[in-house]
Amino acid sequence: MGVRPLIDHKATLIDFDHEKQSSYQIHINHLQAFLEQYNPPPSNAEVCVSGPPSDPKKVCKFDIADLGTNCTWANKFGYADGQPCVLLKLNRIFDWVPESYANANDTGNPDAYESNSVLVTCNGEHPADIDNMGPVEFFPPAGFSFNYFPYKNQVGYRQPIVMAQFTGITRGIVVQIRCRAWADNILYHKNDKMGSVHFELRVD
Repeated sequence: MGVRPLIDHKATLIDFDHEKQSSYQIHINHLQAFLEQYNPPPSNAEVCVSGPPSDPKKVCKFDIADLGTNCTWANKFGYADGQPCVLLKLNRIFDWVPESYANANDTGNPDAYESNSVLVTCNGEHPADIDNMGPVEFFPPAGFSFNYFPYKNQVGYRQPIVMAQFTGITRGIVVQIRCRAWADNILYHKNDKMGSVHFELRVD
């Protein structure tokens, strides 16, 4: 998995003061720059309802409206309110097709689980992080739709993305977070980057 904003590829800390726009402007600029590739959509994109396009020259359109109204440039991606949005994406793997997860209860969020999507969850790395992370909302709630897979290096392909908004993070401390993608054929191990991503978040 990948995460944005990621200003320094050697560091994984997202750090800002919600009362000082100068401290978070670089983060929201980074998010907006990433989203600009989705709008306008490529000319060969179509709305996919129940699977990828049958025409190999077509791609599924990802509608950034699915990311909700909180995680937008107009809303400063929640940073001005101290409720930052973090963009999550699956790394492109050629010809990979996700498989429905066998037991939705294992995910910790069975109410959001859909059999045709890769669910995403985020948790604190350690007990103190769990206590300090607070609630998190996902847009879209079900995660990455199967419609966008497999990736075959199609012209105009735009990978699906999910916004995670941290709405009650404890102020003034570094919270270590790990977000995970759930599919039966995603191998996961805490010490392995495959299927998950780690970052730190500090909100003043």
